Amino acid sequence: MKNKFDGFIWGMILIAAGGLFMARNLGYEVELTPTLGMLACGTLSALSFMRYFLSDRKRWARLIPACLFAAFIVMIGLSEADVRDSAMVTPLFIGLLIPFAVAMITDPQRNYWAIIPATIFGTLALGTFLDSRTDNTVLGGLAALVVAAPFFFVYFTQPRHWWAIIPAGILSSIGLTVLIVGLNPALEYSNAKGTLVSLGFAATFGVLYLRRATANTDWAKYPAIVFGFIALLALIDKTGIDGGPLVLIALGLLVLVSSLRPHRSMVS
Repeated sequence: MKNKFDGFIWGMILIAAGGLFMARNLGYEVELTPTLGMLACGTLSALSFMRYFLSDRKRWARLIPACLFAAFIVMIGLSEADVRDSAMVTPLFIGLLIPFAVAMITDPQRNYWAIIPATIFGTLALGTFLDSRTDNTVLGGLAALVVAAPFFFVYFTQPRHWWAIIPAGILSSIGLTVLIVGLNPALEYSNAKGTLVSLGFAATFGVLYLRRATANTDWAKYPAIVFGFIALLALIDKTGIDGGPLVLIALGLLVLVSSLRPHRSMVS
């Protein structure tokens, strides 16, 4: 059934394309108008949707051409309506979002990862729509937080994927800092930005270090310490104190203490 339906679709496409080129070669005036483009995309989209709904619904990848051709119809319509801003490409990202959302809904145990591309395409869709309608700084911060959300989802629902907390924490730190600075422009030229970002990075790796009993994350203490000291440096930068030597001494003490501590043997 699958091969027959696919063969029917591709057969119709080839016949239509061949007929179009033959008509032009015979001297007929065939104008490729937007209406013709919308009709062609509509036909391909409808056939692709039929292919999906008449087969296994878990084969979500078949929705990609269906949604993309549907998006092209909307984009051609927007072009004809003289829409020229970034909202022009919003339907494209919505068309890419839908298949991954369906993948996650139809088989959440196997396709939990689909929340990441779904969120990214959703953020791009929202960003292109709001690009000329809102403050870009605030929009950038919100976008970073939204993209961080699926990584938090993976981290809390799939414990073995502990790595997901790294992009989640980094994106959240950047997003929150951008939002705070955007809402309080006085912080733009202060050390608050570096301090907030570094503290967020330190907290991210600190969380990973706390999981060392169940995952191989003992190494995370080093970036946590480094980012913590970077945050401290940013805080004391304008106090007139040269923090460089203090940081080097503190790091040296930590390394010395760590080397003198007895190491626990790893139990498999």
